[in-house]
Amino acid sequence: MIRGQVHDMRQDLDVETPEEDRLMRCYLLKSAALYGAATKMGGILTGATDKETAKLETAGVDLGFSYQFLDDVADVVAGVAGVGKERGMDAGKLTAVDLFGVDGARRKAREFQDRSLAQLEAFGAKADWLRTLVCEASWKAS
Repeated sequence: MIRGQVHDMRQDLDVETPEEDRLMRCYLLKSAALYGAATKMGGILTGATDKETAKLETAGVDLGFSYQFLDDVADVVAGVAGVGKERGMDAGKLTAVDLFGVDGARRKAREFQDRSLAQLEAFGAKADWLRTLVCEASWKAS
């Protein structure tokens, strides 16, 4: 997380890497790593096989990407009442909205959410709580 935050704050120093690659690396090191670690540890602690644990980790990583993309959207279209922070907090940083626009960032977030849910299919009802988290954990405009 710390490495991801440093990467986020120093994006302007890496001008040789394509913008989308920089953004995805940053988000991988931030929320995607956090959610991925949490879901992986859940699998380990509940006795999941290595294959199951890998699926859970991948589901968490995709959830983290979805969250970050929707957080970027929220920074542009929501305010304190909706998400607890002022609009424009990401001004001057490369975001998913900068690369894909508001609608494109929402679409990409949904793709990550769908990928996360696909990883959970094999778990049946045992993963219902995690499915709910995947569907509800990210900010969504009402």
